[in-house]
Amino acid sequence: MNRNILFLQLEIIPNCPPHMGICLFIDDLKKIGINSDTYIINANFLEEIPALVEKGNYSLIGLDSVFTIDIIKPLQKKFPNIPIIVGGVNSIPLLLHSDIHGHQHLHYGHQSVERQNSISSIPK
Repeated sequence: MNRNILFLQLEIIPNCPPHMGICLFIDDLKKIGINSDTYIINANFLEEIPALVEKGNYSLIGLDSVFTIDIIKPLQKKFPNIPIIVGGVNSIPLLLHSDIHGHQHLHYGHQSVERQNSISSIPK
């Protein structure tokens, strides 16, 4: 099974550093042998995300909750076999008011990975 995860953060201010939470999560994943890539995406280059996903052969995509539904939905449609999870301060409203997986799935996924050293049990 492919064990590569893509994490994307939307750049809302120029030269924005990565969020601390995602850095710590990636460090946890690395300790148990799961590879991940992290990119900060400028809003002017959103159309390049699909090529990035295809190039990396990812088994999971994690987005920060600054990505809007109109950005997330086309990604879900283009990559129906890759779970897309959203974490961050806006993820609870996404979970409650859309069919987009939010923070609860990210938390569940982290627990799954810790227990089973596997990302295959994370819901799609």
